[in-house]
Amino acid sequence: MGDTCCGDSMNHVKELIQDTLPGVYVKSIQVGPDDSADKRAGFLGRLDDQIDAACNDILDDPIIDAANGINLIGFSQGGQFLRALVERCEGMWPYRFISFGGQHAGIADVPSCSSSDSSACSFARRLLRLGAYLPFVQSNVVQAQYYRDPNDYEGYLDKCTFLPDVNNEKEQNEAYKENIVGLDKIVLVRFSQEETVVPAESSWFGWYNATSGEAIPLKETPLYQEDWLGLKEVDERGDLIFETAEGKHMQFSDEYLVSLVEEYFSEDADAYPSKVSATLKTNRARGPRVAAQRAGQQVVTVQEQELDA
Repeated sequence: MGDTCCGDSMNHVKELIQDTLPGVYVKSIQVGPDDSADKRAGFLGRLDDQIDAACNDILDDPIIDAANGINLIGFSQGGQFLRALVERCEGMWPYRFISFGGQHAGIADVPSCSSSDSSACSFARRLLRLGAYLPFVQSNVVQAQYYRDPNDYEGYLDKCTFLPDVNNEKEQNEAYKENIVGLDKIVLVRFSQEETVVPAESSWFGWYNATSGEAIPLKETPLYQEDWLGLKEVDERGDLIFETAEGKHMQFSDEYLVSLVEEYFSEDADAYPSKVSATLKTNRARGPRVAAQRAGQQVVTVQEQELDA
């Protein structure tokens, strides 16, 4: 949120990954025809359309098409957007997924605008205050589409157009669950001094207890206990990892990012074919491993990704 696919911060992330994994292919996915449109898309637009466009962009990349699996990193709201790609984008061959400060269980408060944000942020914030679940707001304001009113769960289920679907909170989409379970590892990063994501537990899929109103961890939620999305299954096999980054929202060091890339993305490419083909439904010839990046907020990696609040 407020970043672009090819700005200084995401280009820096791209360079860090390339330096850490020599020969890696990093792809930045731009939402919109130019940088201005890409930045605006972090606040305004229909998420279903943005995710469809990102999926097509990834699938149309010949290097990714030849890969035997891709790794993904999502920054801030890019975390839940990339996860939606995992669930919906058939043929993408996701392998491992890291989410930095995502809002996977939603937000209970409207994010503030920084001094560097565009006027689109202020406009989106005004519309959210007007009514997050109004049809016009749901169709046009990105943050409204993962806003979850802690005092109106039924209204959220009925009127929120994006998050209830990708979290399998209404109709159970078995394909979504299969694709999440098919990931080799899921790494969820939460910030120790989180103030932007409310509640902070949302970065780990936690939310509020409906009775007490207190924030609770993922394992105490129906999403985990009834395993709507497959996270319990991933956790029980030891592949759901909870990380804590010191500092405020998205204020992590280069060293910390590099440490996660080294730990989770540096596995030898020869390990990919058997593992990936074991979890995917289609038998398709795949070439060397690749890495793609959704800059701005989502990173996808492949070897030989908006959105940042």
